[in-house]
Amino acid sequence: SKILEFTKKEHLYLKNKKLINLCVDPNWLPYAKVKNGKYIGIGGDIIEIMKSKLPISIKLVNTKSWKETLEFAKQRKCDIVDFAIQTQKRDTYLNFTSQYVKIPLVMATKLNATFIINFKNLQNKKIGIVKDYAFAELLKNKYPNLDLVEVETISAGLDKVKDNELFGYVGAFAAVAHEFNYNFTGELKISGLFDESMQMGLAVRNDDKVLFEIMEKIISNIHKEEISKIISKWITRRYEKEFD
Repeated sequence: SKILEFTKKEHLYLKNKKLINLCVDPNWLPYAKVKNGKYIGIGGDIIEIMKSKLPISIKLVNTKSWKETLEFAKQRKCDIVDFAIQTQKRDTYLNFTSQYVKIPLVMATKLNATFIINFKNLQNKKIGIVKDYAFAELLKNKYPNLDLVEVETISAGLDKVKDNELFGYVGAFAAVAHEFNYNFTGELKISGLFDESMQMGLAVRNDDKVLFEIMEKIISNIHKEEISKIISKWITRRYEKEFD
């Protein structure tokens, strides 16, 4: 990778900008995590590629949760937010680049649940979902019968499934699998795969058009093969480490 060619306007902007502030989900492995002040995971590796194409630094702004990340974005403490899905609410303070990662959605349940073929049949079943995750809006529209219950974190949601407080939990496939490997070994299973998937990209504060154009240029310059290798590295590494 090498630094891209920017227009005079973009060069002047970056010279004056000096630093781009980044906010992320601090606890969403293998996609994203902040560990010892460093952004790691699939998103962390992709951001490293973006850094290599810029003449200025991208600085991580620490947040305690995804909810706080969105609050920081509203308050303009973040210039960019990684792995953000576009919604009507977020359009009021963010612009969204081209997407570069596709994430399948699954449902986790206790081991005794049967495999779910039609999610429309899950009437009166309480399903956990992390608060402020955008795909909650998508699911509410398509499956109004689902009784979605907001939880603070993925582990909190899966705990409630384990303790029979919830029938299931909806989340990103690799993130759920990661929790199974490290915290819920042999207690839960994936009982259904949604047709919908999350298309993830970068969000840029919507009062900064030049920065949006720069980040879009960078993303369009990252080869799909590079992103595929990063995804394979994180997911394969996780399964190899835990395989019995």
